[in-house]
Amino acid sequence: MGRELEVKLEVPAGSAIDAAAVPEVVSLGSLAGVATAVVRPVRHLDATYWDTPTLDLLRRGATLRRRTGDGDVPRWTLKVPAGATGTAGGLDRHEHDVDDPAEEPPAALVRRAEAVGAVGPLEVVARLVTDRTAVELADHDGGVLVEVADDRVRAEVPGRPPVAWRELEAELASGADDAVLEAVVGALRGAGAVPADPRPKLDRALAHRHRDRP
Repeated sequence: MGRELEVKLEVPAGSAIDAAAVPEVVSLGSLAGVATAVVRPVRHLDATYWDTPTLDLLRRGATLRRRTGDGDVPRWTLKVPAGATGTAGGLDRHEHDVDDPAEEPPAALVRRAEAVGAVGPLEVVARLVTDRTAVELADHDGGVLVEVADDRVRAEVPGRPPVAWRELEAELASGADDAVLEAVVGALRGAGAVPADPRPKLDRALAHRHRDRP
């Protein structure tokens, strides 16, 4: 199990960052404590999200997905809220990962999903396809501090037209100082990015089904 602390930002039309890649408008490598800023090759991430027919997981702030594009074997991930909103308005979650090519959720994650509150069968509720350009920020020893992901997302939900959007995610590496994440978010906001709802991408894709969620 790992901890995920990330901050989501939106890219308003007409802002400096709207028509450019992040490194072109934000000098992330010059932030205090950051020695290098490396742009990684674009990754094509294809994820199917599973939940109950009544979205028991999503209504509790949890998600279960099967995603390709992160490695040679598809990865199943269950994300569960860790508590209150984290640093810089980010979302703090625990991640449970299983690398498994199976088309159905692994039994271990099904049991965890049931413990979170999933009642009833799990089914595919959405597919999210993301083209991700990541910038990896590291310290003088080469240790990764923060990854900034520039995501162009296409959401496909059965029975509805596809929806597309662009968002930025700044994720703190395990063991890194929260202050670095705050500095990164400040720099991105200085280029025109604005705070976004920290909840998962799936929330946006399925907004029509959970308008009653607090």
